[in-house]
Amino acid sequence: MYVHRVMLCYFMDKYKVFSDCAEEQAKYKNFIAEYEKITM
Repeated sequence: MYVHRVMLCYFMDKYKVFSDCAEEQAKYKNFIAEYEKITM
């Protein structure tokens, strides 16, 4: 799961995915928060 997260962050930064959509950014931030709860 961690590898998928790293790859997702890399491609989002590289291609500026979701950079113009606040709703998509909120979903991504929510995913990160939930992922950290599960893995820690």
